Amino acid sequence: MTQAAANGEAEPTRREAAANDDDDCIGGNLPSTSSSLPPPPPSSSLSSLPVIDIAPLLSPCTTTSPVSREALRAAEAIAATCLKSRGRKALGFFYAVGHGIPEATLDAAHSSAAALWDAPVEIRSSLDARKSELSRGYLGLGALEHTCTRAKLATLAQERLGEEKKKEKKEGEKKKKEGEKKEKTKPSGGGDLKQSFAFGCEREEGDPRTHSPMHGPNQWPDAKAIEQVPALASFRSSVEEFRRLGLEAARAVARGLSLALTEDENEKEKRDASMFESALSKPAALTVMLRYPPLPEQEEGEEGENSPPTSCGTHTDCGFLTLIDQRGLPGLEVFSNDRRWISVPPLKVDGQSALVVNLGDLAEYWSGGRVASTLHRVEVRKKKKKKSEENGNGDENENEGLQLRDSLIVFSNANFDAPVVPPGGGGKATTAGAYIFEKLGIMWNGGEVEEKEKKEKGEKEKS
Repeated sequence: MTQAAANGEAEPTRREAAANDDDDCIGGNLPSTSSSLPPPPPSSSLSSLPVIDIAPLLSPCTTTSPVSREALRAAEAIAATCLKSRGRKALGFFYAVGHGIPEATLDAAHSSAAALWDAPVEIRSSLDARKSELSRGYLGLGALEHTCTRAKLATLAQERLGEEKKKEKKEGEKKKKEGEKKEKTKPSGGGDLKQSFAFGCEREEGDPRTHSPMHGPNQWPDAKAIEQVPALASFRSSVEEFRRLGLEAARAVARGLSLALTEDENEKEKRDASMFESALSKPAALTVMLRYPPLPEQEEGEEGENSPPTSCGTHTDCGFLTLIDQRGLPGLEVFSNDRRWISVPPLKVDGQSALVVNLGDLAEYWSGGRVASTLHRVEVRKKKKKKSEENGNGDENENEGLQLRDSLIVFSNANFDAPVVPPGGGGKATTAGAYIFEKLGIMWNGGEVEEKEKKEKGEKEKS
């Protein structure tokens, strides 16, 4: 596959992705890429990302209404931070305000996620993503695999569940029961230290895109789980509402990117904010909720297999664009063009949570290499107590509730069959879905699967 152009001369080389969980890493559930980075200097304490008001871009574009001056300003701000022609500041990351998601909606989604993280282990296990052909559902600490192809995931799930059964039999029934009651807190082999729950776009009745492997069933808390944890009653409705409004915000960013790319070509009279409009009509989007505990302190001499886990390893997102709402501890970091890790902490502006927006490999490829898809990672460290807290009167630390990091993420990967034609011969023509699958090394023949599904449907109707 033709690789997207590098993010500035200073960006380190990336390797092709291998299977893993998302997000802050698939495009959440698309895998992390590893990188041979030099030992980085200490992270900066403050983020230098710009804050962009995307409210003027929320309205769909029409042929009759001209692009407003405010929308052009927003597009210029996106161009300044996302287009490589703008130099050192072109990180492909920014904070978005005016995104149209009410704070109450974000609060409700975070509360629902917290109800799942705090639910008994048997409830979380009942939603195990390894039982889903699309790897949708819950993954505990240290689980790495999150893929989006039915065949590969089904095989993977069978293998992993089979290995688990053998291990359980070997360890004995007593140890098995103890393991169900107490979830391990540190994954083996240096895996990402986080819990995740993922859900994606389901198939609508009569949807002609039956061949899309990124549309399918989700797992949700059932009546038994809700009876045991009443707070899960609103789980599905609250997180789906976050996803719905998150996709509207993603479309707004896409409109700004359309204007920015045209402006970069010095064709202002031809600027068209609807460039990506049809490609995001029913995107193969994935929504992922993550909870990160702080990483354990690294002991001197720990390396290799005994090295401590990461929160989310260094990677780029494979998809089109990503939106993140983050709470609690900071941890997200972006690798800048001057080879520094820049901290991207949670931010509120006038009481409203600012979303973190970043562009992925698909956007870089689609733009002919003009858009920056930048390396980033998550490293969550426990917040140190102030001396005043250590020497207090024994009252509970008011910041104790912040000793975790929670993220809500929308990975907007465009319509699965959206045509992707890089300008100026910057790469071969493909589709959004084929691009992501090729990045992941997944073989896919949509025609064969579509014919098989039609045949099965015909046989079912006959019977």
